[in-house]
Amino acid sequence: MSRYTSNETLIASAILHDVVEDGNVAMEDLKNDFGEEVAGIVSALTEDETIKDWSERKGENLARLSNFKAAYVIKAVDALVNMQDLFTAIENDGESVWKKFNAPKEMKMQYFEKILEDLKTEMPGELLKEYVSALKDLEYSHLIANNKSDFGFHELCIRRWFVYSQTSLHFSFGDPPLYWRFFGARLVRRLPIIVGLVGVVAVVASIAGIAVEEAEDYGEDIEHPLSAFFCHSRPRCL
Repeated sequence: MSRYTSNETLIASAILHDVVEDGNVAMEDLKNDFGEEVAGIVSALTEDETIKDWSERKGENLARLSNFKAAYVIKAVDALVNMQDLFTAIENDGESVWKKFNAPKEMKMQYFEKILEDLKTEMPGELLKEYVSALKDLEYSHLIANNKSDFGFHELCIRRWFVYSQTSLHFSFGDPPLYWRFFGARLVRRLPIIVGLVGVVAVVASIAGIAVEEAEDYGEDIEHPLSAFFCHSRPRCL
């Protein structure tokens, strides 16, 4: 959160946003220790656990946050981190990761998209860019799940560039973390091949240079296996 704001109240609230929901910390204790403003933001971010249905619980929480934009931005940052972690898990373990949640992929994606739709005019510019990027990563994550082929990852990058180019946000080509991860990983993987090819080219160039020099010095008398080629292509060898 500190990447997007210097407001200490929001940063403290972001750090504490799960303590009531997951840490069994009483709201009254939070108020006494950190003040009413922080406690109020954390209260808005805390989901109503009495609502058992996942979709209804998330919907109720977002409805409350829609009237509390400062707290909603914290929710967006939390969703961004969740999306990034989820994408990394899918890269490593495949689409089966989705089965670990209480809601299917389609419902989770609708939840992330709802946050973007509600808050796109309130998000700091850098957060908005990163949020859209992470959302698109997940949307096309099936292209790389359990498939490390160049085509799948490259198509993911190209699809994202195409989506960005069609929006009014005018984002730059691809997204550096993903796009350079794609090329960087493949460059490292192919480094031995590249080094080998460079060596072969160097040897061939050396042989070719010797052949040319000998052909120029001796013309048709040279018996070097490459001299015929170079003499054929260079009139002064004749």
